[in-house]
Formats: sequence, structure tokens, C-alpha cells
Amino acid sequence: MFTLFDMLRLFGFLGGAALGARIGFLGYGVFGAIIGGATGLTLGGIIGQLPILLVLRMRVRQFRGMTNDELRTLLHNEDCITLNVVLLELKRRGADIENELGFVCSLLTSSEMSRRVTGWAALTSVFPSVANKIPDYSPARPVEQCRRDGNVISDGGKS
Repeated sequence: MFTLFDMLRLFGFLGGAALGARIGFLGYGVFGAIIGGATGLTLGGIIGQLPILLVLRMRVRQFRGMTNDELRTLLHNEDCITLNVVLLELKRRGADIENELGFVCSLLTSSEMSRRVTGWAALTSVFPSVANKIPDYSPARPVEQCRRDGNVISDGGKS
């Protein structure tokens, strides 16, 4: 899934490389263009990451003002795309999140790829030892394959 944030990051990389190469070329010729392009690529990538970091920071602030029950309600909302951030906030507070593992695993077998992506992000960031049981899982695969892979966890790794 290619998001707005991915596009901004890509534009940051490409724009930074182009601008750096142009400035380097004007000042120092071909060698300057190479150095300027590499520098611009790096700086552009960093700048391209800023929007997503700012949005995540705003979301975390919003979550800190919510109770654990409100966070759990949000967690089970179909529109919640920051599932892993909500779970990490609950974990940071010392709340028991182990009982949410079944919910997260159920997302891995969803017919909607966006829900599988959300579930996989949550599983890998919050429950990495469980995610390691299905290292070949990819939410982009056909739903039948995702269901077979996702069932490995619910079967306790027996499949």
C-alpha cells in the first residue's frame, strides 16, 4: 500500500537529490553534482520523514489524554489504522495487552488487505515473538495464503 506519507518521503528523496545535484553542479561541476546529489538525497529523505513523525507525535499526545477503556474501544474500531500505536500506548501504561493478541491475529486473515497490513504492523511491533512464527507472512499475498499463514498462530504453530 502506497500512502501519502510514502509519496512525501519519495518526493523528499528525489527533490533533495535533484536540488543537491543542481547546486553541486553549478558550484563544482560533475564532482560537485555527485556529492551534492548524495547529500541532497540524504537530507531530502530526512525531511520527507518529518510529516509522518509529526502526525504520529500528535496521535500519541491524543492517546495520552484517553483512558485505557477509551483506547481499547478505539483499538476495536474498524477505522483505526494506528493499531500498533494504541497497543504500544496501552503497554507503556502497564495495561495487559496479551488478551488483544487474538484480535490482532484475526486481522491477519481479513479479506481486506488494509486490515491485514494494520494487523501485521501491530503484530510485528507489539508481539514480535509471535510474528517470528510466520516469517514468510505478507499482507500483500492473496487472502487464501494469508489465512493459511495466519492460522499457524491460532493453531499454536502446528499447521
